[in-house]
Amino acid sequence: MKPVMIILVLFLFINVTSAQISKSKAVFGFGFPELIHAGLGHDITPVNQLGFSVGFVPRAIESAFNISVEHRLYLFKLNEITGHKQWFFRQSYSYLSDREGGTLCFTLGKDLSKSPRHGISFDAGIQLPLEKGVGDRSYYGAVRLQYYLYFKRSK
Repeated sequence: MKPVMIILVLFLFINVTSAQISKSKAVFGFGFPELIHAGLGHDITPVNQLGFSVGFVPRAIESAFNISVEHRLYLFKLNEITGHKQWFFRQSYSYLSDREGGTLCFTLGKDLSKSPRHGISFDAGIQLPLEKGVGDRSYYGAVRLQYYLYFKRSK
């Protein structure tokens, strides 16, 4: 829970007073394997984005947490309102505290936005556990819903 609080406090101190939109964004959401999470994303190029998030899920006995890193490859048509492509293919690695090893995720998703600064993204696909002995399944579903907010560029 402490990593999530640290990220949220950092968001409060970021200067967002200028009118120009930066290439960095804050994300807040929930999903599996990311759990309830907060993170940062950065547009490396118009079609490539790198990001990370820290997530948790409260439990009665012991809370679980997650750390994820991801790459998004944006595809297809440009949204004229936002200046970004809407569809993406995401590849990520997630470490879950209640598992030995992590998971690789491959999802397809879409950014839904009527504003150049903020919107909602949804993606779904598969996750491949990297640990051995996870039962008889070699893959699981992955799904995520996020709210994102691009920072304004400081002067």
